[in-house]
Amino acid sequence: MHKTLISQQTEPMRRNFLPIVALAVLATLVAGTFLYFAARASIIADDFSYFNVYAHQGTPFAYVVDHYLTHNGRIGQASLFAFTYALLGQSAIQLVPALMFLTLVAAVAYMMRRLVSFEQSPIVVSHSLATLIVAGGLVLSSSIFDSYLWLTSSTVYLGGLTFTALTFCLAFFLAERKITVRGALALALAATWAGMFTEPLTICTGIAGFLLLVAGLLRREATLRLVGGTLWLGSLLGFALIYFSPGTMARREYYGTEISLTGILKNLPSDLSLFFGHSSDWGYLLIAISALSLYALSAPTWRASLHPLRLMGLALAVFAIYFLAHTVIAKTGSPTIALRTFTNPAFAMAITSLLGLLALMRLVSPHKAKVPALMGAGVLALLTLLPATSYIATTAAALNLRAEHLELRSESIAQQRAEKSADEPIEFVPVRIALVSEAVDLHPAGSPQIEWVINAISTWYGVNDVSRVVVVPEPADYCIPASHLVKVDLTCPAS
Repeated sequence: MHKTLISQQTEPMRRNFLPIVALAVLATLVAGTFLYFAARASIIADDFSYFNVYAHQGTPFAYVVDHYLTHNGRIGQASLFAFTYALLGQSAIQLVPALMFLTLVAAVAYMMRRLVSFEQSPIVVSHSLATLIVAGGLVLSSSIFDSYLWLTSSTVYLGGLTFTALTFCLAFFLAERKITVRGALALALAATWAGMFTEPLTICTGIAGFLLLVAGLLRREATLRLVGGTLWLGSLLGFALIYFSPGTMARREYYGTEISLTGILKNLPSDLSLFFGHSSDWGYLLIAISALSLYALSAPTWRASLHPLRLMGLALAVFAIYFLAHTVIAKTGSPTIALRTFTNPAFAMAITSLLGLLALMRLVSPHKAKVPALMGAGVLALLTLLPATSYIATTAAALNLRAEHLELRSESIAQQRAEKSADEPIEFVPVRIALVSEAVDLHPAGSPQIEWVINAISTWYGVNDVSRVVVVPEPADYCIPASHLVKVDLTCPAS
């Protein structure tokens, strides 16, 4: 009798051991890939200007104050850049994306454990699933470089997303306990801080908080009311600190952009086409593997409690708030939408797809259909090998190509400065990123920002007299094989 009882208790562990190990191995490989990408990131575009301004200001505090008063009100992004650069130096270019990736994985895993009951190994399973979800969101973004690897771009959008996720983690933590005044104040401060990265995300989080407040009022749940209201008010404060900052007001006056809601909605289909046209299918495969694995490895009682309509409603809410509303709000300050602006909508699409697949599985299969879900996840893991290999190889090739040529340019400029007289020209070779991106380098054709970029890059390399700079054409062999991830003009010609 005793042996039978022990056997019954250990049977689920034996059945789940191999799937959990396989999931952990897959997640480790995926995480290693994105950490490798981060290790090959390099300075580009606004990075040069930000580093130059920091060198002039001298301290993180002076930089943040100057940024708030003269550039824009995104204190969160300015602080993340300034303090990590003060601590890490130029290696912040590689370390900050990696830290944001790992932090976002940990935050998603924490929230998952608060929402899902797992049969066993909740730490391993939740972190493995979170890795696939975060990677899926990055792959679905319109430009992996702009969303993840371009330091002064990713610290705005991915930085805001990371701190927003941490704010929701704090909300979950407080919701499980009786919220004190100090707890509510901490949540409000966290929401305010997360709100000082980018305006569209702040407004969307405020909308989500307001809806939670309304739900708490309707259901007469004091905790839900307090959490929702605090998120709402904190987000409003964060938005106000950005929107009414001296830097943002000066920026609005300089650009003078006025966009009508009618014009935004009219162009919305083309904006959505831009997003979906640049998303990679590998991202959807990663999300599908996550959904099937989550369904299979969760506790039977939890699977049985899932209601398809509730899941679909939540999926639609995430899509409406953090995808559609975010896209519309992002257009209010600019006639065109930047690829990096789709960072947060890409993660919204990942979560929407995950919830939609869970709802579909609960609708078409009984809650005990664990084996088919695991088999489906295994099949998808095999099917993802081809797109994953192509995506990883192309991205790595582009990052390595630029890193190598950037080092060559630095050596060439240093040699020219040492050998030439003060009035002789110095040749600068453009070293663009071959991946689809809006980050600019020295490129003589087509960029309206070229004069500003030349000034910033010249200062970075110690050439203070910009009139000496001569931009020469890129080498003919500066290219990589054709791919939808690569700029057309940097694609190697067919042999």
